[in-house]
Amino acid sequence: MKKVTISRDTKIEILFLISVFILYTMWAILIPFGECPDEPFRYKIPDYIYQFGKLPKGDTPYVMDDAWGISYAFTPILSYMVSAVFMKITSIFTTDLQAIQLAARMASVFFSVGTAYFTIRIGKKLFRGIYSWMFIILVTLLPQFIFISAYVNCDALCIFSVAWIIYAILEGNEKKWSFRSTIFLGVGIGICLLSYYNAYGVILMAAVFCVLSVLTDKEIEKKGIFLAKRIGWVVLAVLIVAGWWFIRSYIIYDGDILGLTASRKCGELHAERNAIASLTESAEGATIYVTLEPCCHYGKTPPCTEAIIEQKIKKVVIGSRDPNPKVAGKGAQILRELGITVVQDFMREECDCLNPVFFHYITTKTPYVVMKYAMTLDGKIATKTGASKWITGEPARQEVQHMRHRYMGIMAGIGTVLADDPMLNVRVEGWKSPVRIVCDSSLRIPFDSQIVRSAKEYRTIVAYAGREENEEITEKIERLHAKGVDTVCCPDEKGQIDLKKLMTYLGNEGIDSILLEGGGTLNDSALRAGIVKEVHCFIAPKLFGGKNSKTPVQGIGIGLPSEALKLKCTDICRIGEDIRIICQVCEKEQEGPCLQES
Repeated sequence: MKKVTISRDTKIEILFLISVFILYTMWAILIPFGECPDEPFRYKIPDYIYQFGKLPKGDTPYVMDDAWGISYAFTPILSYMVSAVFMKITSIFTTDLQAIQLAARMASVFFSVGTAYFTIRIGKKLFRGIYSWMFIILVTLLPQFIFISAYVNCDALCIFSVAWIIYAILEGNEKKWSFRSTIFLGVGIGICLLSYYNAYGVILMAAVFCVLSVLTDKEIEKKGIFLAKRIGWVVLAVLIVAGWWFIRSYIIYDGDILGLTASRKCGELHAERNAIASLTESAEGATIYVTLEPCCHYGKTPPCTEAIIEQKIKKVVIGSRDPNPKVAGKGAQILRELGITVVQDFMREECDCLNPVFFHYITTKTPYVVMKYAMTLDGKIATKTGASKWITGEPARQEVQHMRHRYMGIMAGIGTVLADDPMLNVRVEGWKSPVRIVCDSSLRIPFDSQIVRSAKEYRTIVAYAGREENEEITEKIERLHAKGVDTVCCPDEKGQIDLKKLMTYLGNEGIDSILLEGGGTLNDSALRAGIVKEVHCFIAPKLFGGKNSKTPVQGIGIGLPSEALKLKCTDICRIGEDIRIICQVCEKEQEGPCLQES
């Protein structure tokens, strides 16, 4: 048998690749999840594939971020598909959330190691001796590149595909564009097409270079026929690798193969651009009044500052200051620097009240929680037997459906689930259902409940406080995951759900607002935890009576009237035969035990 020998250079290259793999992996482990740019939004896509075993559409509610009005699922998602594969493999051994999230990041790690491999190959072709390794180290240890290698994104795949294409060009030029080298280039271009639209310029440059390399090569005869064959091979390889994605986009987005038009339709123009678009005459020299500081960054729409500047508007009067770090005074500054008069804080208090969810989420990265309940005139939410359908009339219940549509999440306790077996969805055609969140300390949720049975249709998160070392809990978690239910463990020191930790988790998941439809126990816990910002109380002209009839807020209560949680009434209106009262929760340090509905 012939002995296989590995050269010294090959050993060094292998050792280097192992080293960068360890480095990139360590960064992926050390960087807290959610602190990298848009990672929670991006993670939604591999998580969806992992949970449901299929690809999401761009406007699938599960992967949409309502706070920004965007979804990364309109663009190619090959990177996220690979992440989902790593997540699925990891789930065979553990369903721990941190392990699953790290598995999603490992796709970027492996793509970056692949980039390092091609960088070695490119460096060896372009340079000699120590200069090749200077090039290799400079590329692979670039701080920004290491950072990109450590979290869920599509940039790592994008860079990997670019490195692949560059190496393929160098190799193809050397081999006089043999069949193998040509197909290799086509596969690289296909991967690039499935990485990120921003990389498509590289494909164009590669095409130009390759055509010129053939046309200027004196050793190649019948250049036209030769070139036509090579182009055909490249196109064939590209179609095999990437064609399926664009065919899919063509079908599901009505002919929009790139998904760009469909993506734009997810959000509407900002108020400034809408106002300008409706003009029947020039806005030059005009004054524009806006409730929120004009944006100056590209999101789902171009910056509003650009529209104001283009229209030669003379004066901008601003109500609220934008706390978004991407704006935060920058919009006003840009306008002032160009000679436009800017007046800030005009009716600021009134304007701030128009968008509490946005302000709260941007500044705290936690959901804005609205507690909603319906009660009788004597303050009961159920009879002595626990019956509660229906306290309010049809108009009030329709308004509740609208509230569910408006907020990103809806939260209830396990007591409500066991007593009423609710769906917690929106029952109006065309309206969006919220993410369903169930607080279930001991993980008692039945597998045959409506919420579990419909988890693959509506995203569902069950928060619990049990230890995963418990074999019974571990088994139940695995069964819930198989049915499409997400789980999150966030216990406090008393073995109950820590609602503040839960809010942090949900905020990192991109959930900016929650409608709390809990029973008296969960309502009490939420108030004591200080997570409730607003209360909506529907009062029906009915009397239940009974000392054992349930009330909206239970728990241990307070000892003195002076200890009451203060509310500020902001609206009172009549809906059908019922009355709705809306109150803001006055800021106050919340102390005392937090007992969840368990």
